[in-house]
Amino acid sequence: MRKFCFICLMLFFAADMGWAVALIKPHTEVPLKELVRKPSAKSATTYAPVQVELYATTLEVRFNSNLGNQNVVVTNQWGFVVYQQLVNATAGSRLVIDTQNWAPGTYTILILDGQGDGYEGQFVK
Repeated sequence: MRKFCFICLMLFFAADMGWAVALIKPHTEVPLKELVRKPSAKSATTYAPVQVELYATTLEVRFNSNLGNQNVVVTNQWGFVVYQQLVNATAGSRLVIDTQNWAPGTYTILILDGQGDGYEGQFVK
């Protein structure tokens, strides 16, 4: 009887742990395309100046270059702004956006400077 109870208890914890692990979503990199309104002679870089990664409850924007003031805007699938912030983007800085209360759907992130140059990406929450 003890072995049966022990086995049942172990199965319960294993099932419980497996369910919790299934709820943890690994991060997903959001692909960005560069938006350039006025082409200029820029040096080619081998790294992305901005990276965006989607986690279960947050969206992380990492700046790998000094880009100055950047307007970070996230819109939902109907074009409504769900997040907007002006940040001073310095190399190594990051912005973490809480997405926990956002409805499931497709979102667009825009990271733009004052001239309208920047980056755009789409992700599904």
